[in-house]
Amino acid sequence: MRRLANGYDKLGEPGLMLGAFERLDKADPLAANAPDIQLRMGLAYEQLNRRDAAIARYRSVLERPDAAKTVPADVYLTALEHLQPLYIADGKVEALAPLQATAARIATDPKDKARLAGLK
Repeated sequence: MRRLANGYDKLGEPGLMLGAFERLDKADPLAANAPDIQLRMGLAYEQLNRRDAAIARYRSVLERPDAAKTVPADVYLTALEHLQPLYIADGKVEALAPLQATAARIATDPKDKARLAGLK
């Protein structure tokens, strides 16, 4: 299902990509819960203007119990980059502080630190 989703993603078909990931979720829920898949689902939902679903997926990446240890920096920062404007628009700026603190622990590479600096 990942390959199928990747193909739909490359074709610019977020709805079909989500369908493939939903089938993956039924077949292997643990695999579908991987941070990179949750991020990609959030991005697809955002492209389809399904804001609440996108926020839920971004949060599932960012609010994992051991996110600082289990989520790759690039995945975490991308989710934060997409969630931040949605939260700002909703007036939830204070909810970003703990997420940014986790990002600061994850961002050890200079490129990641520069990305994080751009979020503040």
